[in-house]
Amino acid sequence: MELGEQRRICVSSSFENVRKIADFCLKACRKYFTPKELLEIELAVVEAANNIVEHAYKCIEGKPIEFSISCEQDSIKFSLINTGIAFTPPPQDEIPEMDWEKIEDIPEHGRGLFMIYSSMDEVAFFQDGNTNILLMVKKLPVPLKDNSDYYPFISSQTAGSNMTKKEMQTAVNLYRNFLPAKAPDMEGLSLFSKTEPALLVGGDHLAFLKTDDNTLWFMICDVMGKGMAAAFFSMLSHMAFKSVLFLKQKISPGEVLTLANKIMANDFDRFGMFMTAFMGKINLEEDMLSYASAGHCPPILYTKENDVELLDTQDFMMGVDEVTDYRTYSRSFLKGMKLMAYTDGITDITGPTGEMAGIEPLLYACSHEFKIKGIEDACEKIFEEALIVSGKQLQDDISMIGVERH
Repeated sequence: MELGEQRRICVSSSFENVRKIADFCLKACRKYFTPKELLEIELAVVEAANNIVEHAYKCIEGKPIEFSISCEQDSIKFSLINTGIAFTPPPQDEIPEMDWEKIEDIPEHGRGLFMIYSSMDEVAFFQDGNTNILLMVKKLPVPLKDNSDYYPFISSQTAGSNMTKKEMQTAVNLYRNFLPAKAPDMEGLSLFSKTEPALLVGGDHLAFLKTDDNTLWFMICDVMGKGMAAAFFSMLSHMAFKSVLFLKQKISPGEVLTLANKIMANDFDRFGMFMTAFMGKINLEEDMLSYASAGHCPPILYTKENDVELLDTQDFMMGVDEVTDYRTYSRSFLKGMKLMAYTDGITDITGPTGEMAGIEPLLYACSHEFKIKGIEDACEKIFEEALIVSGKQLQDDISMIGVERH
């Protein structure tokens, strides 16, 4: 993770997925902490997530758990969000001092809180309507400024990234040639795609593939981080997805993600990388949209009734677990309907107060623009407004893809 970066996943409630949350957490922050500190972080995150499954959701599987991690100058912040039964713990100063060596003597109902409070520097619980939020903070050993001596991984990355102007231009050209220069012409559909990397190259990737006159595949993916490393893994994913689609003609979006993940997972894991992806397939003959998501931001669907809704699947990201099976979802895609998929560079734009924009402004913009404009003009307007709000320097890559049935 880099200073100012935030990463987020959403999984369905189950004890099995608690392990996935922990793995995601450790991969994101392991370069900043000692093994002992990482163990404390893992303990607190696992205990908190287990409590959500067991107590907030009463062991009912399939409910949403959102986990996010953000890197600030002097700390790493972890948050767990659920919509289950609310829990209001006592303040930290009211919890009696306990001894780790005598943890077995602590009553079970208080043991979890002791673990969380003892492992983190700050802990806070919030409620926002039906949403429960647990915020945990772990302070960095050294603030993220003038820290090249303390964090050798960062300094070695920087030293190894010195490239000649010619090499950099070659890399930029290679990256840009992987992006769709023009969406395919397809009767019955209007298409839009655009990306803006935070640096010269980025980890977002967009693609369209027309397999016959009635079938269009499209995808958008977001590799963690930005810059050259993210761009390299973005190109790796492009080749994996394309290979799967060409080798297997009769395949669902979920099966494409599953097979591509098997191909890429070991390579991603060796470098501590991961990616989110959304893949869709439109069958014009049947007026159907099939789709699958790997932990990606939920796309926005505009219906014939002038409503907007989120296509949230809560499936896990790619590159973490090679045996993940991704599900395929289907729904009608009729004349007048529009779909927009995007990367979290848009929803994570921060305002003057430092707060992230979130999904609400984007939903409002889609609801307004999709009523009066076609998909190309509407997406272009929303994209340009996002660039204006983000200021001169993007904090993350921004990408968007749109499809309209007519």
